[in-house]
Amino acid sequence: MEPVIDTRAGMSDLLERVLDRGVFVKLDLIISVAGIPLVGLSLHAALASIETMNAYGMFGDWDTSTRAEAALAQGPGKVGLEVGETVVFEQFAMVRSDEGIMRAWRPGRAYLTDRRLLLVRRSPLEVLASLDLSDIAGMGSYGFTEAGVTSQVLCLADVDGALVLVRTPEPELFEASLTDLLRRHDVQVARLDEAQLVAAFPDVVAESQLWHNVGGSGEWRAGWACITAGSFSFTSDFERRQVLDLPWADIQRSAVERRHLGAALGERDVLVVVRAGDDEEFAFVGPHLDRWATAIRDAKSRTRETGS
Repeated sequence: MEPVIDTRAGMSDLLERVLDRGVFVKLDLIISVAGIPLVGLSLHAALASIETMNAYGMFGDWDTSTRAEAALAQGPGKVGLEVGETVVFEQFAMVRSDEGIMRAWRPGRAYLTDRRLLLVRRSPLEVLASLDLSDIAGMGSYGFTEAGVTSQVLCLADVDGALVLVRTPEPELFEASLTDLLRRHDVQVARLDEAQLVAAFPDVVAESQLWHNVGGSGEWRAGWACITAGSFSFTSDFERRQVLDLPWADIQRSAVERRHLGAALGERDVLVVVRAGDDEEFAFVGPHLDRWATAIRDAKSRTRETGS
């Protein structure tokens, strides 16, 4: 880029050239006191228009995702819908996600259209599930227990046998709207009974997000606690693996205790699970701790009664 001298150029001309060609700034600064260097600053910055940045391979993914999110903010009809596709019903929903050992309910918006069921996460923009109406082969619901609270889960089976699990604040209304949509499109759907669905998900009795105190160090990490027929377990989001799995026979007691968690957290209720034998404590914080303590005691009691 050759330097150009133009005495008639104004601020607008300078700004246009900066955005069109771009400017790269490199600054190395050391602040010293009495000849002793104390603070160092190394700055590398680029300034240009997004088009110029993209041309040099910068901010491409960010630009794409930002434009998609902006389109989503303009309305559901602007995102992910095909030409001529119309939204019939919309509601907040959560879809079940299974990634290896990680099991979680991911929140988003559910759109019933004249062609399919579409579940979209708003930020960052992501299509959580998309199922054409003509591909829905089975439908049913079953009770899902989360920390002692039972809610209905709508389960949809596609023509290949894959299952899509959806939870909404109004499951009856959502299922009725989907049933009416399928009827109007003359889609024949088999009814999945609760026994079939429980057989597909036999272990999970309760599951929700909690925070676990790692090794009593005061460091709390988020993850998913789970009660199954055989144990109480905790899977860490940070480590992406199961870090605790206590069979019911190894649990001495579970209780909610008021504890001081340091200056930053203050006093809080803590779920304490004590392992038999070495009396090691495992501490958790989060919502519905009383329900968790009761659910653990009930599961342990049922195991003792059945002798399993």
